[in-house]
Amino acid sequence: MMNKNALEEEALDWVIRLGDPGFADWDALTAWLAVSPDHARVFNALQLAEADVLEDIAEEAPDTPPVAVEPVQPVSNDNPSQARRFWPMGLAAGVAALVAVGVWWASAREDAGAPWQEYRTADGARRELRLADGTQVRMNGGTVLRVDPSGRGAQLLSGEALFEVRHDAAHPFTVTAGEATITDLGTRFDVTSAEGRVTVGVAEGSVALAGKGEERVELTAGQGGELSGSRLRAFEVAPGSVAAWTEGRLSYEDAPVEQVMADVRRATGLRLTPGPVPGGRFTGTIGLDGPPEALRAKLVLLLGAAEEEGTAN
Repeated sequence: MMNKNALEEEALDWVIRLGDPGFADWDALTAWLAVSPDHARVFNALQLAEADVLEDIAEEAPDTPPVAVEPVQPVSNDNPSQARRFWPMGLAAGVAALVAVGVWWASAREDAGAPWQEYRTADGARRELRLADGTQVRMNGGTVLRVDPSGRGAQLLSGEALFEVRHDAAHPFTVTAGEATITDLGTRFDVTSAEGRVTVGVAEGSVALAGKGEERVELTAGQGGELSGSRLRAFEVAPGSVAAWTEGRLSYEDAPVEQVMADVRRATGLRLTPGPVPGGRFTGTIGLDGPPEALRAKLVLLLGAAEEEGTAN
């Protein structure tokens, strides 16, 4: 078992590396987080500490629109409120490093005229963003998101995010994902961008979904939309199933098994591959709570899946 100081130093190293816009070692980070619940607990605690430092810096610079970041759920089942109180004395150097990251972040915004900020989550990790205009964004695992410092726009480069938008008719909130543009008309909606397909689900209010051309569809609560290539379509969804991953479950109706596996990996970090019979479909609800090994065994049975080689235990 790794001693406490060594674990804290490794976790701090990952947090600092995540501050690099060019960070791409997501598989290694996911494997490190999966080693034990202590890894996830310390890592999430340090991310919270980093968020506090950045928020303090933003408050010191009132002319800079603040974007506060907090993970909403640790990778493990530890209590987030306990993690927030985690400030080991052995991390004095680490706190100094986090402050340095925050100073770099603030100066970069000033030097570049407040550029869009990029945030990333590893598979199985989540973050919550509170934008300058009051809009809230919840990032699922395996997600890359850029945020307009004005708080009225975002770019979903990959993954999934739930948007709870403060409506402003004079300044519509817009999300771009792939070739799709989603314009808020006063709503709570979820967007997924994966493998050239953008999917939107509306829980409250309405959005307009458009591709590169002039065609667009307006979606209201209980509707979803998809842009795949140049094909734009709308369909019915259960409002309660929109962003169900935020409540620890995933719901489907005749969905490709490969899509379900991709969603599971984002939400939990568990990696599965299709079984011997390709092209399977799945209908039902999957609960994501419980020990990883029990969840993996359940998914293998439900989806006819196989464990991916190299999956961390």
